[in-house]
Amino acid sequence: MCDGWTNLRNESIVNFVVTTPNPVFFKSISTGTDRHTGEKMAEEIIIVIEEIGQTKVFGIVTDNAKNMKKAWHLVNEKYPHITAYGCVAHGLNLLVNDMMNLKLFNDVINEGKSVVNNIRRGHITNALFLQERKNNKNSTALTLPVVTRWASVNDINEAIEKDLKPEVKKLISSANFWDKIYYFHQVVNPLAKWIKIIESDVPKLSSVPFIFKELETSFKNTIQKSKYFKTEEKNIMKALKIRKEFCISNIHNAAHLLDPKYLGKCLNTEEHGDAVEFIYQLSKKLDNLDVDAKQVIADLCHFKNKTGPFCKEYL
Repeated sequence: MCDGWTNLRNESIVNFVVTTPNPVFFKSISTGTDRHTGEKMAEEIIIVIEEIGQTKVFGIVTDNAKNMKKAWHLVNEKYPHITAYGCVAHGLNLLVNDMMNLKLFNDVINEGKSVVNNIRRGHITNALFLQERKNNKNSTALTLPVVTRWASVNDINEAIEKDLKPEVKKLISSANFWDKIYYFHQVVNPLAKWIKIIESDVPKLSSVPFIFKELETSFKNTIQKSKYFKTEEKNIMKALKIRKEFCISNIHNAAHLLDPKYLGKCLNTEEHGDAVEFIYQLSKKLDNLDVDAKQVIADLCHFKNKTGPFCKEYL
């Protein structure tokens, strides 16, 4: 995995992490006066590949910047067996950003921020919120831009009523506001869950098709149940499609097909065919493989059907 950032001294740094399958920090370089062109990034990636050993590397992960996509192409030209693909955690975070830029979501966020700011900036309202949280043994804090429900919809404490702005009082007294908050949470919660999982130290290559299948199902169910999201349905599903195309490549589909937990259950006919073709072509490119590509496909069929060496008698 290759990722760039700028340190406290405003120096450009590129980090390399190797999955073994556990992640291991391999090296960090300062690019100095060199620009992060596709050629430069490919050069640095190739150096790392050679240091590790090209036969031990099968994939590189970066963000989706144009220079990195250029680097993907250059690396693949030199090492046909190595697949370059986008970081799924990065892609899911971009999907969250896509959602937040939609007018409906943006309106909910701004309304929520006005409630949070009103409570936090008044010492009485903030103190009463903290007391209510303590009474309910709730550790949730008022953190921008996340909206936290702090009181009953229909019962505003008289002690703080005069400290609430009219527009804020109107918001928290509105059932529509809380309905929008609820369905907003229904949309973003699966994203937050998967971002947390995918950012862990456990490789999740085979789970990526499942992640997007679950997100698609979750989004459609929420849109169907909520009248508020009907107007944004097209934009929501379009954003999901674009990020899916960035995050999922044939190597993900192949891993999904080869994982006994999935066996390709989230792949459509075309994706399944692409996964099989990827496995076939990869087997042809590996010089150190003891069997030919046709035998690999035959073994794959046995694996999928649980026949031959993969039937119960052998296990």
